[in-house]
Amino acid sequence: MPVYTVDPAIMGVAVALIVIIVIIWWGCSSAKPKKEHKEQKGIFSRRHKGKAVAYCASCGKLPNSSMNDLLVGRRFICPKWELDFPHIGAVIKEKERYMECWLHIQRWLQCYSMSWSLSGLLSRLRNRIFKRRPALSVDIALIALIIWLLLLLPSLFFFALSSSWLFWPSAAAFFAAYSVGDSLLVNTSVTLVTQQPRLPLRSVILGGFAFLELSLAFAVFYALLPVGAMNQTLHGLTAWYFSLVTIVTLGYGDFHPCSPFARSLVMVEIVVGLYFLYTLFATIVSWATASDTLPTLAELIEKSKKLDEEEY
Repeated sequence: MPVYTVDPAIMGVAVALIVIIVIIWWGCSSAKPKKEHKEQKGIFSRRHKGKAVAYCASCGKLPNSSMNDLLVGRRFICPKWELDFPHIGAVIKEKERYMECWLHIQRWLQCYSMSWSLSGLLSRLRNRIFKRRPALSVDIALIALIIWLLLLLPSLFFFALSSSWLFWPSAAAFFAAYSVGDSLLVNTSVTLVTQQPRLPLRSVILGGFAFLELSLAFAVFYALLPVGAMNQTLHGLTAWYFSLVTIVTLGYGDFHPCSPFARSLVMVEIVVGLYFLYTLFATIVSWATASDTLPTLAELIEKSKKLDEEEY
């Protein structure tokens, strides 16, 4: 009778994916718009069918905010913005439902980043502990990155090498997969959705730490590969070295994958590295010369009126 064994790396990744999906679903469903944030219908919705309008993923279509078509795609700060309730606004065509869908995806990313990521959970814990006292003045994002590094380093140098019990390799794979997902979601939200805070030096330093975290997480995966998956067995610092030269697409050729699973893992890391370096990190660096904040809805309406007057 054949005996089926479970690869600890696959088990850890599967559990991490399930946890991330459950957290996103739970967090977004619990952050539903309040009653006063529901879409307001009336004269505005009847008079401007098919026109460009201001739409917020949390409030719906905003009343009395008909826009000039030249402003379609512009993002703005919603008038009902709250620190604990994300508001993502943009000018869209009224009947373009797919644009509303993308705005809701951006809102889900922000919900995860603010409430259910490791930094979000630490921030909520700090606020609960210091509810009646001044909040502890620390950089929560930096603390979250340090915690991930403290979890990934033992996973690489100790847990991944433990073959006496299935739990430790599975725990190492879980930490690695969860850190990759958490880092990508949080940095995507900060860079492409909120674009806050715009402190270039802090953002570049935290981005560098996040990139180091990604390479360390993939090093854990390489250390968990079975014998024969690579041309040489990777452990500890050797696995981290291979992960770094892979994620920056350097590749000296001294190590290379031999199995389909190992090749797939290398391809995933290359794609993640390119996305992080050429999309997220490049955007963060551009903040040094970009404007500080998005326009408010009132400023956007005023600009729309000026464009209308110029057309006439």
